[in-house]
Amino acid sequence: MISDEAAAVEPSVIDICHSKVMNIVAGYSLKDVFNADETGRFFNQLPQKLLTILGEACKGGSFSKGRLTILLTANAAGERLVPLVIVEAAYPRAFRHARVNVSKLSVTWKYNRGAWMTAEVFVEWLEVVNAAMRQ
Repeated sequence: MISDEAAAVEPSVIDICHSKVMNIVAGYSLKDVFNADETGRFFNQLPQKLLTILGEACKGGSFSKGRLTILLTANAAGERLVPLVIVEAAYPRAFRHARVNVSKLSVTWKYNRGAWMTAEVFVEWLEVVNAAMRQ
């Protein structure tokens, strides 16, 4: 399966970029070559389509807008960094009821309105990662 983004890229451009990246990383150890990718998820969302029994009424509703973004990072040697999780609340209501301490989760926890990866969040995370790499 090819996504819309991948289908729009010319194969010759991919070859050129691949060569450039390979030349750049050639001077580094596999443990020093990292890749990061983010994924966003809407949770508590009902299916958009349902099967109904003939003659049975089906009522619509509004979609849940609860969202989280996760940045996953690993190096070419297989080492994984702690995931960066971005949510909409500093301390979600469900966590309060379950008495979850976000500082004890095995993730880096950030929050902002909309739970988006912003330049500010990314730069702050990258500075922490760079400082850890220097040690």
